[in-house]
Amino acid sequence: MFFFGPEGDEEVFLSSADWMPRNLHRRVEIMFPVHDAKLRQRLRREILDPALLDNCRARDLDSSGAWTRRTPAPGEPERDAQQMVLAAVQRSSLHAT
Repeated sequence: MFFFGPEGDEEVFLSSADWMPRNLHRRVEIMFPVHDAKLRQRLRREILDPALLDNCRARDLDSSGAWTRRTPAPGEPERDAQQMVLAAVQRSSLHAT
């Protein structure tokens, strides 16, 4: 999932998560835009926002190419994107008929 631009006016694209050199050289990978505004909002709310809030599993890439694992600030609760998404899915499945 790719987001470009400011929130509310962003362009969103979906693609395979398999962008490795061996795949890019031997086959075609597809990336396509998400035009529906409600779907873009849902992708942001349910996937991107939890990933950006993650402070215990996520890693940040700096300008030198080094990865640093995020850690909660002192007194800040842990926010795990995978757990947040799983909890949201579990809550929504309870309302399914």
